[in-house]
Amino acid sequence: MIKLPCPQQKWTNFGVPNATAVIPIKFKKVNATAIAPALIFNDVPFRSVAQVLEEAYAVKLQYPENLSDKKITADLSGGTQEENIEAIAFTAGLQVYKEGTVYYFK
Repeated sequence: MIKLPCPQQKWTNFGVPNATAVIPIKFKKVNATAIAPALIFNDVPFRSVAQVLEEAYAVKLQYPENLSDKKITADLSGGTQEENIEAIAFTAGLQVYKEGTVYYFK
């Protein structure tokens, strides 16, 4: 199934091959965690997934260096910021906790 952007959405890959995101472009005041971009990763290194999530959610992800090259495949369409970051942690076999705008993967 191909998901096409609707009006007031744009497609991006944040410069990361094999990653896609459909994000809203309508400007309105809303809590960042309420925005649910469609994020899809297909065999993407964890460091690139982290980069996309950091840009999409305006957060920082701290993770073990040995995780950088681990390949991640995930469809995070429709999830909240918290759910999506927890799903990536689960996929990587890690736990995650948050302090402010920083997520720590252990």
